[in-house]
Amino acid sequence: MTSAVRENPFRVILFDEIEKADKGILDKFLQVLEDGRLTDGQGVTTYFSECVLIFTSNLGVQRTDPETGEREWIVAPGTPYKELEATVRDNVKKHFEQVVGRPELMNRIGGNVVVFDFISDDVAEQIFDLQVRNIQRQLAHGHRLVLRIEDKARRELLEYCTRDKWNGGRGIGMVLETHLINPLARELFAASDLGPGTTVVVTEVREADSGRVDTKVVVRKGDTVDGATRLG
Repeated sequence: MTSAVRENPFRVILFDEIEKADKGILDKFLQVLEDGRLTDGQGVTTYFSECVLIFTSNLGVQRTDPETGEREWIVAPGTPYKELEATVRDNVKKHFEQVVGRPELMNRIGGNVVVFDFISDDVAEQIFDLQVRNIQRQLAHGHRLVLRIEDKARRELLEYCTRDKWNGGRGIGMVLETHLINPLARELFAASDLGPGTTVVVTEVREADSGRVDTKVVVRKGDTVDGATRLG
């Protein structure tokens, strides 16, 4: 990391899930935040004054039950944002002060803590639309195929993808993979002689009593129908 910063000091550096970092690593963070520089084992000093440092964490939204050792949520979708923000900030502060024993690190971070809310229905639908468009774009550029999703199928697919807000935007992508990408891949592998401009139409996404989701895909060879899916 230090050699990369020396090569190009103007960087955005992301440290993901810092609550899992060893205390020795946290001490390094403290040095960077306090002095704006870091000296490695060879005595070479790297300056971070031109960098933007971002730390991400799930601290404050979950806790470990001291008796069972299981993780449980402290906040939930629908919690008013002011209440959620206060709860998360309070628990983050307690973690650094009581669990890690590094209150000075929290002091250096100061008020630069951004608490993200759970995604709303509108945001979830926007994420869904963006990811579907990416799938369409990949099919168009990589295979010269047109993907069209009928309105009924889109509504059904959206309902499955946004049913569980706990997993955020990543969860939407996971459901799209199982309910759209995999069925599409099976259909395209089974089809033969798919020429450029072939339209692949998703007509239905249905959940059976067993819990399995069946996605109906129709391949129309030589179809010149516009493949832009109506997304909202």
